[in-house]
Amino acid sequence: MVTVQHTDYDPLTKQQVQFKTQYKIGGQNILANTFGLFQIGREVLISGNICGYGQEAFMWIVNALSVSIPSGHQTNTLSSNIKSNNNAAMRRRPGL
Repeated sequence: MVTVQHTDYDPLTKQQVQFKTQYKIGGQNILANTFGLFQIGREVLISGNICGYGQEAFMWIVNALSVSIPSGHQTNTLSSNIKSNNNAAMRRRPGL
C-alpha cells in the first residue's frame, strides 16, 4: 500500500486543494520492483481502478495497474548535482 498526496484545482472554491489516495500495488511480476521508485518529491504516474474509499482516513483506495516515472529517475534533491555536471550538459541536444 502506497499513500500519495495529490494537488488539484477546485472550480467551486477557485483554490488548489490537496488530498491523499492509497494505492494497492499488487504482487504481479510487472509491479514487483516498483516500491524503490516511490520517493518524497518525485513525480509518479499511477494508472488504476478505484476499488473503495477509506472513511476513517478520508482517502480513495485504488488498485494500481501500472507505475511509471515521467520525470526521470532523479529526485528533486539530486537535480542540483546534475546541473553542476558539465559533461552531461554538453551531451544534451539543443531544444530537448
